[in-house]
Amino acid sequence: MLRPTRVAMAAAVLSAAATLLVPACARADGGVDCPPNVLDCDLHAGGGGNGGAGKPGGGAGGDSGGSSSGGGAKCLIDGAEAPCFVDKYGWYNPADSCYWKAYDPQPPPDSDSWKLATGLPADWKPGQGALYNRTCLAKGAELMSGAMYSATPPPGMGGMVDPAQLAQQAVDNMKLLGADIGIAPKPGAKTLVGLPVWLWTTVSDTTWGPKSASVSAGGVTVTATAHVDRIIWTTGDGATETCRTPGKPYLPEYGTQQPDCGHTYTKAGQYAINATSKWVVDWTASTGQTGRITTDRQAATSVAIAEAQALNTQ
Repeated sequence: MLRPTRVAMAAAVLSAAATLLVPACARADGGVDCPPNVLDCDLHAGGGGNGGAGKPGGGAGGDSGGSSSGGGAKCLIDGAEAPCFVDKYGWYNPADSCYWKAYDPQPPPDSDSWKLATGLPADWKPGQGALYNRTCLAKGAELMSGAMYSATPPPGMGGMVDPAQLAQQAVDNMKLLGADIGIAPKPGAKTLVGLPVWLWTTVSDTTWGPKSASVSAGGVTVTATAHVDRIIWTTGDGATETCRTPGKPYLPEYGTQQPDCGHTYTKAGQYAINATSKWVVDWTASTGQTGRITTDRQAATSVAIAEAQALNTQ
């Protein structure tokens, strides 16, 4: 193992801070000890090793928002899945793709470890923050940066945030709606059997999309973008119409031409119409994970259909 001296590493941190903050990391040689309740956390050089899920609280999340894919908290080093916790190194920090482990016990306040720690503020007072060892795994070597000060526990400490859960929060924040229904004839009016009923939705970011939102927690940021894939119209006479466009609002000059989205009734009556907007939400996490959530939103209206002869006698 390559173990740079503390002085040498301090100089390396100053001269190559960007490299340490976003390292081009690979899996380390040899196995490591697993934390409690983690059955497999081996790392092997050259890729292909098995990644553990970390301690309880950092495991995979289930489907949400209708249905979801791409979920589960994962710790990635240079694009390869790695354990979120390694006893020797501590907890994976998604902000720099390195492992952080708190000094245990913390050094006495007058120790040189505090004075020489990277990131210690000039106005630091005993009792504030904590010291950590940071280890970045690069090309089978341990790059140890020595004492690192942090006022709060680094992101990932205690378990990784599940990006799929953040994605669901983003969906909740979007306030997605069902169709803002437009219909011709307008509600309260009648049309004839055999004439098309026009159906559409007023287009906005919350009724058709696209609509985007971002949520951050635990050093992970998820950005989600939603759009309606299709609207399924249940027309009340046993039929359904699936429209992959928002539909076109009716204008009088259109006469009896067929609508982009609509339905023609064959019997007179009062019909309830229900619109199910099928939203698709694609999300990307700062960890490199991606996924998709599907969710439905409902809206309703009604239409009156009359026989042509009956309507003409009025």
